[in-house]
Amino acid sequence: MRASPVSGHSLVHFADAQQVGGFAQQALAWANENGIMSGKGDGIFVPQVMATRAQVAQMPKNFVEKAQ
Repeated sequence: MRASPVSGHSLVHFADAQQVGGFAQQALAWANENGIMSGKGDGIFVPQVMATRAQVAQMPKNFVEKAQ
């Protein structure tokens, strides 16, 4: 896993990728590439919707597990 949120990965496989703000695209692509975030399923990422507490808790858990 690369420690810096720079990715050659793209979010184009998500139907709503165009809704991701330009400032967040690299970081979200990195998080997706490294298994930290995977979207909601059905090919959507829903970047404009607030994450639940459970979803937010899952992200650092995924990060720690992938970093080991």
